[in-house]
Amino acid sequence: MIESISKWKERAWCDFGVEMLNEMTDQVMKYGDMCMRLPKDLKEWNAYKELKTEIDTLKDVLPIIIDIKK
Repeated sequence: MIESISKWKERAWCDFGVEMLNEMTDQVMKYGDMCMRLPKDLKEWNAYKELKTEIDTLKDVLPIIIDIKK
């Protein structure tokens, strides 16, 4: 999960096609679901909060980038 997000950050948005962005959206949704299923105790950790913020940001940004690409 973290590795995927890190790789995405290394590339420019213009390097991604719409199909790849759609795949990224699917992965981000899965990551979000996985985070929600983690034990309550883990959700208090800073690492969880940072990851959750990254996922939420991608959930907001990816649809905009896809619309711009179209």
